[in-house]
Amino acid sequence: MALKDKLTKAIADLSSLEVVTLTNKVNAQIDLTKDKTSDIFNDVKASLNQSNLVGYSRFELDGDSVNFINQDEGFASLVEEHKVMVSAAQEARKTFFEAVFSAAKAGIKGLLE
Repeated sequence: MALKDKLTKAIADLSSLEVVTLTNKVNAQIDLTKDKTSDIFNDVKASLNQSNLVGYSRFELDGDSVNFINQDEGFASLVEEHKVMVSAAQEARKTFFEAVFSAAKAGIKGLLE
């Protein structure tokens, strides 16, 4: 993959935040010890036909958002866990952007001195 393609993909990835909560009674075989999160994610995708969607939240950088919560009462505690994960993901994203902006600001300040 060319650098331009990698940068385009990275920017697209940074422009949105997705949180998906699934439950699976079949106990799909997902190896959570794999080194690459993309490998774990591929295993999760492969088991989707055996899973129930509990919650899905997507937030765009421009403020657009979409949210799905399963209304099945059997998933009530998992819906609460989904909300916790959304909050944690938003906080992690905020921290990441603050670090990037801080580094950029320090770099610009260094160039001006």
